[in-house]
Amino acid sequence: MEAFTKKFYTLAEYQQLEETMDARYEYHNGKVFAMSGASRKHSAIATNVSGFLDAGLPKGCRPFDSDLKIYVETVKKGLHPNVSVACRPITGSDEINAIDNPILMDFKS
Repeated sequence: MEAFTKKFYTLAEYQQLEETMDARYEYHNGKVFAMSGASRKHSAIATNVSGFLDAGLPKGCRPFDSDLKIYVETVKKGLHPNVSVACRPITGSDEINAIDNPILMDFKS
């Protein structure tokens, strides 16, 4: 991942970047990094993990794919995990269109 030329972004600027560009970005305490694409194999594995999780989660919990952003306020990070799980009540930031209370996240290593 490579940081953009601007040194620091606000959360609003980060959200605007995600809305106007044809790519996904991660936000790390003001710095923005472009994410790389995934292989077919990687995508299939993430889809399978999501399906297995969905079948076994308790009522009120659901899996989400990488389209849903996770924002972790304590470390100022906006992330797109492969799969995440959140349970009701699902809360988050309308400012950057993200949830902030996942109970599980899976990342590409």
